[in-house]
Amino acid sequence: MKAVVLEVNSPGGGVTASDIIAHEVGELARKKKVVVCMKGVAASGGYYVSAGAHKIYAHPTTITGSIGVLWASANFEELMNNIGVRFKVIKTGPLKDAGSGYREMTPEDEEMIRTVIDDAFERFKKVVRDGRELTVEQVDSIATGAVFTAAEAKRLGLVDEIGYMEDAIKGVKVLAHLDDATVVRYRTRPSLIEALMAHGGTGEDELRVRVTAPGTDWLPAGMYYVWESGLPGQR
Repeated sequence: MKAVVLEVNSPGGGVTASDIIAHEVGELARKKKVVVCMKGVAASGGYYVSAGAHKIYAHPTTITGSIGVLWASANFEELMNNIGVRFKVIKTGPLKDAGSGYREMTPEDEEMIRTVIDDAFERFKKVVRDGRELTVEQVDSIATGAVFTAAEAKRLGLVDEIGYMEDAIKGVKVLAHLDDATVVRYRTRPSLIEALMAHGGTGEDELRVRVTAPGTDWLPAGMYYVWESGLPGQR
């Protein structure tokens, strides 16, 4: 294998998961030419994992950017009080349950969480600066959490070219000095249940439907490189 085209279609995810993938992309880029081809969405963690590639292609309709960090947690205190549920926590320190959904955040909670997300934010900005060879000022000006169209992202230096997968393949061949190449596409192997449902043909296949009420599709509490509006079910 002489080069890799990484297809990215994601609004991001957890901070650690994004960082691990970005690390692996960086290690691969030390050995081979790596080109990213962005699809519908490559935002936040989706951009984080892309920044270390040698070249980035975005589809004309790609949404990307969203350089930032969020801490997700829901507060159920008022709801619990209304239905007569009391939640008691015995803890070793005032910050041990910071971010809990069963009480209001204190200023001390917010200060601690702010310190954590600021650290992750600085790491995100450094990944973008190093990967895209941008200045501190350039990255700071666009690291507002905003998303960009492909054309805007190219103007800002976040992507190199606007095109399709075939353009990315042509581009990586140029980078790797290849006149010709056999393209091999790797796909995840379906699970047993997915394979059975796809090929059963018995009329007895299982259909799973996920139904959620408005306001119940929260992210689990934690820190994310994610464009929340791009997640399935988010509006």
